[in-house]
Amino acid sequence: MSDRKTSTKDEGRYSNQLSSEARFFLEPIQPKHRQYEALRAYFAENLPAKEVATRFGYSQGAFHVMCHKFRNDPERKFFVETRPGPKYSPKRDRSRDRVIELRKNNYSVQ
Repeated sequence: MSDRKTSTKDEGRYSNQLSSEARFFLEPIQPKHRQYEALRAYFAENLPAKEVATRFGYSQGAFHVMCHKFRNDPERKFFVETRPGPKYSPKRDRSRDRVIELRKNNYSVQ
């Protein structure tokens, strides 16, 4: 069995030996994934809050707030797909064209 990262002290020593698959879980880049992994390490692995905060790049205060919000959120949604919003606003785009036209003619908009 190969050596795996066991503590924050060993991170530098093992980080170059990790596969890209292992690195995905141990060094999350996306904010929601990082929050999930930090909370999982704290609640499921019972690691100290200070160690988890340091490992995942949070201040201790920010991590405690994140834990508080997690405990008090009954839905606890992490991996929700978000849809991008509209790329334009029809009303605003029409008025924008009018504003540009008036400004080109040195009129003010009131």
